[in-house]
Amino acid sequence: MNRFRRIAVVVNPAARNGAGAQAASRVEEELLRAFGTPDAFDVMLTTGPGHAVDIAEHLHQAYGTVLAVGGDGLVHEVAGGLMRRDEAARPMLGVIPMGSGDDYAATLGMSSRIEHAVAQVLECNARLLDVGCVNGEFFVETLSFGLDAAIALDTVERRRRTGRTGTLLYLESGIDQMLHHLVSARYEAKLEGGEGAFGDGPAPAGNAAAPDDSSAPVASPAPDDDPALAGLARAISGESYIFAVQIGPTYGGRFKVCPQADPADGLFDICLAHPPLNSLSAMVIFLLAKGGHHVRFRRIEQLRARRLEVTFDRPLAAQADGERVLGTRFCVDMVPRALKVLMG
Repeated sequence: MNRFRRIAVVVNPAARNGAGAQAASRVEEELLRAFGTPDAFDVMLTTGPGHAVDIAEHLHQAYGTVLAVGGDGLVHEVAGGLMRRDEAARPMLGVIPMGSGDDYAATLGMSSRIEHAVAQVLECNARLLDVGCVNGEFFVETLSFGLDAAIALDTVERRRRTGRTGTLLYLESGIDQMLHHLVSARYEAKLEGGEGAFGDGPAPAGNAAAPDDSSAPVASPAPDDDPALAGLARAISGESYIFAVQIGPTYGGRFKVCPQADPADGLFDICLAHPPLNSLSAMVIFLLAKGGHHVRFRRIEQLRARRLEVTFDRPLAAQADGERVLGTRFCVDMVPRALKVLMG
């Protein structure tokens, strides 16, 4: 029996500035070559924002696999639609990267060459991976607030305006934001599960800046009279330029903001960058984040949690898988092992 059952190939024809339509034909050719019949799959083109959510949510039960051909935005919508279905009725998810960043595809180990990616999907096994939910919106790779979200959203706008793609565009946006918009925001957050600070940056929360620095994060540990709760529920507050909540390790075109993030461990990896930082220091940290080397800096703090609530002192840029999120208070929940995903 075909373990994929029938495959729904969901394609964003506008991906990579219109190359998605051509990619759909190439994926169709590869699947036809593999299965020998067009009855094994159906190609479904999206017509606008939100369409992929509707397609994935209302797929007929005959489909056992959804293949998303596009970028992180399309994957975000397809995963969101699948999460609206009963768990037992969720098809497997596969990804053929055709975006400008393709961070989730990178987390899955997918090739950027269509023929190789299709072969990977057909040969690999599915793995149960985590999904996040922020204020009712599902996400599979990244959620961020502040400077990094502003860079991500500005990169999307630059891409739409210029037709350009790639890491260079993200770098240009990042440098522009740090030169002209390097502004921190105050936050109050409650974290549950996971662990405290780790890595080479500031150790326990509260040591990311000097004791007399008003921007220093402050932690409220669990009550001492219940050791079982230690590290499971804690409150933090402070000031940060970025507040990244990751399922996978990268965002913004494979910048390793949380290099140790594991999409199947049931935990969010969180990265904060505390003030003060001048533009030059911020740019150095930004560039080092491409390889995950920013975590050695004293102003960088890493945390883990399975659930968090965070409130900011003002509205600020926020994104989930590159899609804009609005608000000042955000409830973020982990849905562990929620989707069966084909990994390269």
